[in-house]
Amino acid sequence: MNSRVRTGLLIAIGGFSLIALGIFLSIRFLNVDLSLGVGKATPTPAAETKILVAFAANDVSMGTVITAKDVTLAEIPIQFATRDAVTNLDNVVGKITKADIVKGEMILDHNLANPTGAAYDIAYVLDDKHVLMALPATDLMSREAIVKRGDIVDIMVSIQEKLNPADDTQPKAGPQQVTFTASQRLNISAIVIDVVKNDNANAADNPTPNRNQVVVQAYLIALNPQDALVLKFLKDAGGIFEFVIRAPTSTGQFELTPVTSEFIKELYGLEILP
Repeated sequence: MNSRVRTGLLIAIGGFSLIALGIFLSIRFLNVDLSLGVGKATPTPAAETKILVAFAANDVSMGTVITAKDVTLAEIPIQFATRDAVTNLDNVVGKITKADIVKGEMILDHNLANPTGAAYDIAYVLDDKHVLMALPATDLMSREAIVKRGDIVDIMVSIQEKLNPADDTQPKAGPQQVTFTASQRLNISAIVIDVVKNDNANAADNPTPNRNQVVVQAYLIALNPQDALVLKFLKDAGGIFEFVIRAPTSTGQFELTPVTSEFIKELYGLEILP
């Protein structure tokens, strides 16, 4: 075979090789992959697991006994439910709250306490710096059952006290009444009451006693220990207590002067009378 024929064969072989390479690359770049198949089914996502959880239907303040109208069940994804979320209404209704709960908030088991007495286990809502003290309810506001649980009150006290004159040359007077405000801005934590049964009333028709059926025995108030000690002294000294209600928005402290007979004389000008 002469050199011209060999050269022609080599050129032909090279041409076929280039054509084959071009076809291969074309298929590659057009992303024709016969191994993938056609119409392969898309996998179906797993169904989301949900759970019923108790939520507050209203704002509920600390120390309140939860009623059926205060709570509702709602379905949420299980991953959003906390470990101590309450899932049964029977585990909520009738319990007392150990913290303020706002409307729409998930109700948690550690924020609930089980009441066992008339005071609804009020110790559950005390912080570490306060004590619970019972004060006598002997004033007119109490006899009319006007003061309610949760009210903000001031406590006024009158006691008999010996007041020595500032001038030693003046004769010492006997005991006289002094009236002053012993504590301000106290929250009534609970009220101890006695319900007078009315034979003419149907208890089934009216389970809530009327105001004239309620006899207030004492008020339970959370105090710091020093204030409790002061009120204990005043009570033991025969102090006459009077409760006055403040507006719920009242935040300040009133600057008041203790009232004595001398104060009244000066206030009304009684010392100039003949």
